[in-house]
Amino acid sequence: MIDVAIVVQGLGGGGSERVATILSNAFINSGNNVTVVCVYSGASGYLLDSRVRVVFALSNKHSIAGLIERNMKVRQVLESLHPDVVLSFVTDETIFAGRLGIPIVQSLRNDPEKYECAWYYRFLRDYSFGKADRIVFQTRQARDFFPASYRAKGVVLPNPLKVESLPKWDNRTKSRQFVAVGRLNAQKNYPMLFKAFAQFCSNRDGYTLAVYGEGELHKSLDALIAELDMKGKILLKGHSDEVHRHIAESFCFVMSSDYEGVSNSMLEALCMGMPCIVTDYPSGGAREYITDGKSGILVKVGDFVAMADAMGRVADNRDFARSLGESALQVRERVDDRIVTKEWERMLEEVASSDRR
Repeated sequence: MIDVAIVVQGLGGGGSERVATILSNAFINSGNNVTVVCVYSGASGYLLDSRVRVVFALSNKHSIAGLIERNMKVRQVLESLHPDVVLSFVTDETIFAGRLGIPIVQSLRNDPEKYECAWYYRFLRDYSFGKADRIVFQTRQARDFFPASYRAKGVVLPNPLKVESLPKWDNRTKSRQFVAVGRLNAQKNYPMLFKAFAQFCSNRDGYTLAVYGEGELHKSLDALIAELDMKGKILLKGHSDEVHRHIAESFCFVMSSDYEGVSNSMLEALCMGMPCIVTDYPSGGAREYITDGKSGILVKVGDFVAMADAMGRVADNRDFARSLGESALQVRERVDDRIVTKEWERMLEEVASSDRR
């Protein structure tokens, strides 16, 4: 048994928060003590086991002042808890904690080259990684971005998913709906996807594109839909508590991101056994799980023509679409939370026991 503190942005939503929730519940069920430290949001969207303690290290201040205050609060929380090991899904808020003598595992959740482009964020990230006892990467490509000293203490671990709770895709579906899931922000490059879908629809009738997610670009994307004359065909659905059912009831999952770490929604669609068309984004998160033309289709980032062509390939050949979905099901074994959470737990136990020695 070990005492684990998990530092995360919050529990209101998001991929890393979902991973943190799955890990927390698994660790507590294994007999460990778990505390989740939220640094940005007090909202609750994911269901944590009641035995998991939740504390907050929030700040109402902005910019550097807020960052400093959150760091101080995180340090105070960890100093009072003094866990055996800290697992951090944020890097900027654990800088002061490095002086406590508690082993820290940092987890990189996005593309290291594209994300947090401001030099000071990269400086803080690299400083935190330099002080970390272990670094968890989602892909080998992300790990290899860093110098040898960081790679030496790095480990590549997949995201755990509760695959048994996911609905299965009906490969005989008559649906003509493509589906996308993710925040309405610049990273997801929805304008590319919308242009691709408009081109795809130029000689096909009856298809729709449903987008689940909220974000700051809602108004501009709604305007683009009107500009493309796609009202009623491209649907901004917002948030849904039944998004997995909506994905499984669709015909094909699509993702147009310019960059990612590893997309949980992509993994979920693959685990449902449905055809997926995604951009071959930097960090290799899609290529890590999709063999192009066999278990999904990879398209060049930003290439709306290639995306439209890929939509046509699956729409015009349902046997091909079914074969993609059948091959995609193999991903389930790689991300099953019952297996993956044990890998994370063993890693944390190793870090904690090494520190004791």
